[in-house]
Amino acid sequence: MEKEKRERNKDIHVRASDKEYAQIKKVYERSGHTNLNDFCIDMLQHGFVINVDTSDLMSLIYEVNKIGVNINQIAHKVNENGAVGVDDIKELQEQHSILVHVVNSQMNKLK
Repeated sequence: MEKEKRERNKDIHVRASDKEYAQIKKVYERSGHTNLNDFCIDMLQHGFVINVDTSDLMSLIYEVNKIGVNINQIAHKVNENGAVGVDDIKELQEQHSILVHVVNSQMNKLK
């Protein structure tokens, strides 16, 4: 019975100083890759690895969704009563202020 060929059957050997290895390992750990071999292949093929932290974006999406829910609640009240209460308007203004703050802080991070 013949042995099955591995997909990655070529060896590439790279030598690095302790300092270079430490830097490579630091970048690898931040990259999100599950093993060093895959990280190295990705870097050699593409020249860079992009790791995007979307936690701030998820926070922004959450706030926008919350405001959308409030707007829908106000719209339902208007359709039922034909009027909007002062408290509803204040709540919407507060939610809008939060949204503006979150968006501005995200824009400042991009500058």
